[in-house]
Formats: sequence, C-alpha cells, structure tokens
Amino acid sequence: MLNNKSKDHLFRKLEIYKFMLMKHLSLIIALLASTVIFGQQKNDTKPEDPKQKKIERVNKALSLTNEETAKFWPLHDNFDSKQENLRLQLKKAQSDLKISKGKKEFNKAFEEVNRTKIEMIKNHEQYIKNCYDFLG
Repeated sequence: MLNNKSKDHLFRKLEIYKFMLMKHLSLIIALLASTVIFGQQKNDTKPEDPKQKKIERVNKALSLTNEETAKFWPLHDNFDSKQENLRLQLKKAQSDLKISKGKKEFNKAFEEVNRTKIEMIKNHEQYIKNCYDFLG
C-alpha cells in the first residue's frame, strides 16, 4: 500500500499533469478560435460575374474592337441560347430513346436525337459563318 507521503507525491504529479493538459487545451482552443475568426472575415469586394469575366477573356483573346464587340456578343448570346434549347431537346430525346418500348417508339426517338444533333451542328455552322463575316 501507498503511504501518505507517496500519495501526496502522486496527487501533486496528477495536479501538475492536469494543469499542463488544461494549458495545452486552452492554447488549442485559442488557436482554433482565431482561425475561425480570421477565416470568416468578410471581403468587401464583390465577386466577379462569371459572364463578365468570360466577356473580358474572349475580348482580349480575340482582340476585338468596340465595334466588333457590339456585333459579336449579341450574336454569341443568340447562338448560346439556341444551343442550350437544343441541348435540352437532345437530353429529352435521349431519355425517350432509353425508355422507348417497341420498334416504332424507338425509331421515333432515334430520329429525334439525330434531328436535334444535326440542328445543333447547323446552328454552330451558321454562328461561325456569321462571326467570319465581321471577324475574318
């Protein structure tokens, strides 16, 4: 059995250990809190609009003049919206193709998929021709 002297010694060691543990835990908590506080500082600058970044990037890459820019972007936006509509039609047609039952349904869906793909290619071809007219 332990005598009183060794019990006191053991108790003191335990107290020291507990003190050191609390000290380390306090330090860790303080570091985490400061990380969270600094990590959540608000940035007053507005995030850039992705469309605006794209416009700047394309204008720079193509070295567009103001006149060319005024012609190009409405043309591009029109092309882009048509392509998006065609992509949605293609997605629906492909979905119909997957769930088609019977040869007649399959052939109809297959023709719709192909028609939509051809229309997408024609739209892209027309876009390139229109751009070529003023970009050269």
